Amino acid sequence: MKSSVTYVDVRFACPAKGGNDITVTHTPSPIVSSSDYFAFGLQHTTGERAGVYEQRYLYNGKELQDELNVGWLDYGARMYMPEIGRWGVVDPLAEKGFRFSPYIYCANNSIRYLDPDGMWFDDKNEKRAQKIEKKIGKKAEGLGKKVDKLKAKGKDFSDKTERLEELEKSARDISAMRKDENVEFRYMKSTDGKPMTTPISEDGSVVGLFHDGTMGSKLHESRHGGQLVRGETNFQKDENGNWVAGNLYGVNDEISAYRAQYAYDGKINFDIYVPIQNKEHLRLYNQTRGNLSAPTERINSIFQINRNMVNRIAHQKGVLVGLQEPLYIKQFYNPREWNEN
Repeated sequence: MKSSVTYVDVRFACPAKGGNDITVTHTPSPIVSSSDYFAFGLQHTTGERAGVYEQRYLYNGKELQDELNVGWLDYGARMYMPEIGRWGVVDPLAEKGFRFSPYIYCANNSIRYLDPDGMWFDDKNEKRAQKIEKKIGKKAEGLGKKVDKLKAKGKDFSDKTERLEELEKSARDISAMRKDENVEFRYMKSTDGKPMTTPISEDGSVVGLFHDGTMGSKLHESRHGGQLVRGETNFQKDENGNWVAGNLYGVNDEISAYRAQYAYDGKINFDIYVPIQNKEHLRLYNQTRGNLSAPTERINSIFQINRNMVNRIAHQKGVLVGLQEPLYIKQFYNPREWNEN
């Protein structure tokens, strides 16, 4: 029997004919489908009611491929053979993990590890990515309920539906990074309080997603990771050999990333960059307003996230006017690339 909160076990007490004895009865509901596995996915016990739709998504939720009675499981990147606990082809990212055979499943430890798509994985960052995906799902579920309530009341729900779409995009960002065969992405806590996404290896094959610890920041940088995989942005080396944003990077990349951030947090706070042309202007400003920190702004709607907002963000919070720098300086030294991308 299902209550409004959870499933409960209900037992009915039936008096016997004499009125003195009690018989407790319990009739379990029929099992529609069941599958029991050995550690590496080989079935050893199955059960399914006749006449019901065949369940093809089995071990780890992967679809059984039995057209030719091979019993393989489709993981996306390659097929898995649970009878022997091995893949049918080599890992497409085998060169990133020389410690293991490119045919083994979950580093030969299926109790501890989960392979989501049959590709190479980094233990720590896969766990981080999975946690982010779970939080995205919970946030989306909560927003969906709020949308239903607003619909019932006849109120505007456009902001929340936009947020739901952005959360779906964030999930696709993570999936795209996970499947990339050329770049390894790593979630990393920023040590200087400045979130950013940038290559951290000499050849650019490892990219760091530096965040401030909040989910909004993680999704912001995940969006940049997804953009990199999709070819929407890029990196290049400057004259000193340092990695910098490339010619494809522009204001629209940041608009998209802030939308991803807002979709989870529901707000964005930032200091406004106030341009002061020279010391005389700064003196006049201080005479009229005093030595004040930069004005702040709070974004409460996803529709406020636009080019004007991004261009006005100061580099650091709490800095006095006149000592500020804009966060996105490309708008000044290469405005054409900045505004076109």
